[in-house]
Amino acid sequence: FTLDDNTRVIIGPNSTVSVDEFAADRVVLRLERGSFHLDSANPGTFYAILPSGSVAVRTATVAGRISPDATEIALLSVGRAEVTGFGGQVVRLEKMGEATRIVGLGSPSQPVALSPQRLQDFTGLTGQLALLN
Repeated sequence: FTLDDNTRVIIGPNSTVSVDEFAADRVVLRLERGSFHLDSANPGTFYAILPSGSVAVRTATVAGRISPDATEIALLSVGRAEVTGFGGQVVRLEKMGEATRIVGLGSPSQPVALSPQRLQDFTGLTGQLALLN
């Protein structure tokens, strides 16, 4: 779906999502499982609450997968995303192609540059999700 500010949210099959808050400068989604693509056009902040923490996206594109044992989040464009674990640890994704992973309720891993194959996995995921919507 597309929000009034042209932010695009694509949710994959077998995913669970709800909108917790919607305002001109702040959108909060709760993502429980599955895969997602967030393309934030808003200079405000777009928040996604995840089972293992949260991600704040500011004029950037991120994609992620939520599985029972881990959550992976990748930055797919210029911009910034901050991933926070339940313990309050924050990891910033600031370069296109960086990713982090949260296992269980642990801390987000330090950002890693995705290999071309892993980056293709995330961009391929994004393309597949777009075809479904």
